[in-house]
Amino acid sequence: MFKILCTGDLHIGRRPGHLPEGADVEGISCAQAWEDVVLHAQDAGVDLVVLTGDVVDRENRYFEAFGPLEAGIRTLAQGGIRVVAVAGNHDFDVLPKLGQSFNPDEFRLVGAGGAWERLTIHKEGKPALHLDGWSFPTEHYEADPLAGYRLGPAPGPATDAPILGLLHADLDQLRSPYAPVTAAALRGLPPRFWLLGHIHAPALYEEPGRASILYPGSPLAMSPKEPGIHGPWIIEVSDTGRVEAWQVPLSRVRYEAIVIDVEGAQTVDEVDRRFTENILAHLQDAVAKGGEALTHLVCRVRLVGRTPMHRRIETRLEERARQLQLSYGRAIAVVDRISVETRPERNLGEIAYGSGPPAVLARLLLMLGGDPSDPEQERLLRKAREILREVQGAAHYRELKTGGVVGAPGDEGIRRVGGLAEDEVVTGEGTREDAGEDEREAKILALLERQGLLLLDELLAQKEEAS
Repeated sequence: MFKILCTGDLHIGRRPGHLPEGADVEGISCAQAWEDVVLHAQDAGVDLVVLTGDVVDRENRYFEAFGPLEAGIRTLAQGGIRVVAVAGNHDFDVLPKLGQSFNPDEFRLVGAGGAWERLTIHKEGKPALHLDGWSFPTEHYEADPLAGYRLGPAPGPATDAPILGLLHADLDQLRSPYAPVTAAALRGLPPRFWLLGHIHAPALYEEPGRASILYPGSPLAMSPKEPGIHGPWIIEVSDTGRVEAWQVPLSRVRYEAIVIDVEGAQTVDEVDRRFTENILAHLQDAVAKGGEALTHLVCRVRLVGRTPMHRRIETRLEERARQLQLSYGRAIAVVDRISVETRPERNLGEIAYGSGPPAVLARLLLMLGGDPSDPEQERLLRKAREILREVQGAAHYRELKTGGVVGAPGDEGIRRVGGLAEDEVVTGEGTREDAGEDEREAKILALLERQGLLLLDELLAQKEEAS
């Protein structure tokens, strides 16, 4: 049995975002995540540590990364554990320089300069496995790196040792400037298992009888765009060549999007109770699945449902969220953002029988929720789309693009309009290029209905205050 610990996209030099004020940033950093990986590699008794690129963050470069990286490699070497890596788009020039500072028996960069290379790893004097690797030669690489793959089956006595592929690349994204490859092409080559870098979210792609493809992801979650469990992976290669992989939850931070239903809540205290209970339940679940390493659960909350407390929720919960800090074990939960998508509790049928603007608006809302083949509904949707496209073309929105806000790190720049991300409502097309007509129509309908209900609530509130 040959045992590997694999991780990638360490980005030593960076720290997670959206943490609460007063968080121990020294104890929650990518450098600290690397130390955690090193300690686990020792405890797990692995034979090899594999890094799939972007070990160093491009913004901080050589000096901040060298100390932690060197310390970890030296510690592993003392335990007889070698480190093998490929360079990614962030560290294409830095990692080769760092590699020159180490003994090849301690640290080895494979495939330097964009040339495929096979490294044979021995155990007890015999070939245990081969690593076929390729490293980024430049910051951007728009060609398919597999076009230069010329490594065939292992020759001679090394034939029985399995071949693993090691590559920093963008999977099934043919227009990517970051070494685009396809899963079909990877599975057509000799490696039985592919270890990839570049995508921060972990993912394992398996097909019976074909090579598996693993993105180990970043060992530390760094932004709300990286929800779920993070941590390195253990890869076991048996004497028969069978490869098994499982994740080790080591990330000290976890980001989650949480939907809380406050349907029918009659008091603000009831809303508070549901809010707190839901956050605490998610924290307990995160600790159970994320292990003892977890210290911070950062939540982005969406409140949904109809409630008479609708008008009072947003201000109340914004203040509540700033104060909330729930604990479970050593982990705490904090709220980074709240999106209030609740609806006022109104009887549209009764209001529609009345007169004045509220009645007209209520009849319009009933029509929106009615038969989709109604000509009036179709006419309104066409008009709404025309107006939304005019908004999209306005000067104030020129920097917006489908999928986010240009130049916005993480997703801090994405604002919300009527409970939907701004890039989702400008065209009604959402963030996916393959969104169908039905999905686009549903987005526009949801926007019109929500804004209509908010307007109705305001009109009725003004009427009630006047009386």
